[in-house]
Amino acid sequence: MALVLGAQVGDAFLVGRRRICVESVDGPTRVTLTRDDGQKIAIGADKLTEIFSGVLIGIGPDSATWRLRLLFEAPQTVLITREPR
Repeated sequence: MALVLGAQVGDAFLVGRRRICVESVDGPTRVTLTRDDGQKIAIGADKLTEIFSGVLIGIGPDSATWRLRLLFEAPQTVLITREPR
C-alpha cells in the first residue's frame, strides 16, 4: 500500500535513515527532490522513481487542489516521516 503526503518546496522527509527534500516544483506533473548525498532526482506523475533501494516515489493524485502530493511505496519496515519545519 502507498503512503501519500502533502508537500511543498523546502519540506524534508526521513526515509529510514536517509533524507530527501523537495527542491522545486517544475510544473503540475514534475518535481525535483534532493537526497542527503546531494543527488537531485526528477520525479513525475507518469511513473514511480526509485530514490533509495526498495523505495519508490512519485506524484500522487489531488483532484481538489493544485497542492503537491508525494506518493511513497516502500517495505513496511521502512519508516517514513516528515521532518519538523
